[in-house]
Amino acid sequence: MHYRFRCRTFLSLLILAALALVSPLGLRAGDLDGLVLWDYRQAKDVSLPDYHQFVLGFCAEHTPERLILYVSSPELAKFAEFYDPTAAPATTEAGNYVRFLQDFAQQCPGTELEALIDRDSFPSPTDVYVVAELPSVWKGLPDALTWLNTLRENTAFASGFPVAGLTIDPELGDGGNAADSYQQILNYVDQQWSDDANRLRLGIAFGVDAQMLTKVNRSTFPLPATYAPPTSLKNALTAEGYPEWRPEDARPIADSVYLEAYEGGFTYWMLDGTKPQPPATAADYLSKALINLPYKPGTGTLTPSQATGEPVKLTGQGTPPLDQYEVGFALAITTGNGIYPDPEQGLAWKVTDKLPATENVVYATGALTESFPASPWIEGEIIMKWNFPPVTTDMVDGIWFIGSAEPAFMAPWGLDAFQAFRQQLLADQESPSAGRAVYKDASEQPIPLPDRFGLYSMKFICEQWGLAAYPGSDSPARIDATEIDDSGWYDSWFGTIYGESYPWVYHPSLGWIYLVPSSGISAWAYDVEQGWLFSSPDAFPFVYHQATEQWLYHDTEAAEQDIFYNTTP
Repeated sequence: MHYRFRCRTFLSLLILAALALVSPLGLRAGDLDGLVLWDYRQAKDVSLPDYHQFVLGFCAEHTPERLILYVSSPELAKFAEFYDPTAAPATTEAGNYVRFLQDFAQQCPGTELEALIDRDSFPSPTDVYVVAELPSVWKGLPDALTWLNTLRENTAFASGFPVAGLTIDPELGDGGNAADSYQQILNYVDQQWSDDANRLRLGIAFGVDAQMLTKVNRSTFPLPATYAPPTSLKNALTAEGYPEWRPEDARPIADSVYLEAYEGGFTYWMLDGTKPQPPATAADYLSKALINLPYKPGTGTLTPSQATGEPVKLTGQGTPPLDQYEVGFALAITTGNGIYPDPEQGLAWKVTDKLPATENVVYATGALTESFPASPWIEGEIIMKWNFPPVTTDMVDGIWFIGSAEPAFMAPWGLDAFQAFRQQLLADQESPSAGRAVYKDASEQPIPLPDRFGLYSMKFICEQWGLAAYPGSDSPARIDATEIDDSGWYDSWFGTIYGESYPWVYHPSLGWIYLVPSSGISAWAYDVEQGWLFSSPDAFPFVYHQATEQWLYHDTEAAEQDIFYNTTP
């Protein structure tokens, strides 16, 4: 049988004319209000002045709460003139950073600005004294602080320094003793600023599972007895429990912690295979993951050991597949009989061996090895328990969850879907019956989840969500489209499209769609009536309809637009 989906009609020329007068998405100023935006210059062929002019226009229109913007050392020749901290504000089109900061303060008063550095921003010096307390790849941090202090003293900022803080992206990975290396970086900056009454805000990026490291650095001193600081901080505390460089100052070391919720393998709350979860489902899964509840059932068997001390054998088609786990990885497992080892009590399982991916089997050991019966299991990915140990309201006020608009993560959602996810996550936390409190105080009372969210990056939210034209961004040729003439029409594998408002494009039989190429030979498209559609050169005019999870036939010859048929018997 054939099933006809709803159709819509457009006065095509009228809409073309109307859209020429407005933003392609019709977004209003302030549509990023309350969000942190994290950005690097990702179009290397675009000059620094041109990029910073784009940043000014973008923030003036969309008004994120904070912009965390990457900087580079003026010691590097190609950045020397632009980032010179002693320069006067540039009066020419070439521009410089001092002029940008002045303009930002005037044109973007609703957005706070933080300078962002990573280990490549200020390369480690090779012929000068280095600080032994810092990780080897962060020996250039003293130079970064010197640059920032010199910039603050520039007479151009006599009426106020426009940079509210310094944010550090450690980029040290998860291997070895990364937590202690992160702590060394924070200790160093905090020590350098300990006597500065007007110190800037100090922020740092962590993976979303770094709950203890975050709590330690967002806590006041003395630290709670249940907290376990890294060695580099533990050994630097006085008998009274204060950092030795500020023995009577109780302030937290970090003012802001930005948790990258898309870091490493932690993506399953967000994605179902290669397509995004619905926003409400993603919010549900994330709130469970943050308190170490299994959030996505897998299938498989937990096989008991044949002898005491032998590893447990885990088999099956779990989500994610078992073969993602490396030797030494900790697993938290819920079995069908309700036994759930608590990683805080040392009852997590450690992977000891694994077989080829085709067999989807790993072996693990844990404290309850001998007592487990054979039963179904549900597994989580990364062990997190944000509601233990307890926290305070002041602590959580400086913790932000950062998502990504990169194609591999939230890109197919669009801004509206991301905002829906954000609101749903907050709503889940407010429900007294949900038992989902990410944060609890010492009395086990829930602390509301603050509305603290952010996005990486400006390039991706521009290209994927259409907020603006990012400098150097590609044209509709990203889907193997060829420009027909200079009128804005392109010839592509799924027909002729009008691409002047890209990524919103006009298709004769689909109408206006929002195009998100997943590669040069396939694409997702958001259709106002049908929602998300996917197709490729080999499949079109058959398209995958996300809402119904079916492949549909699109009638490209119909008199009306948006005609689809379900050809399943």
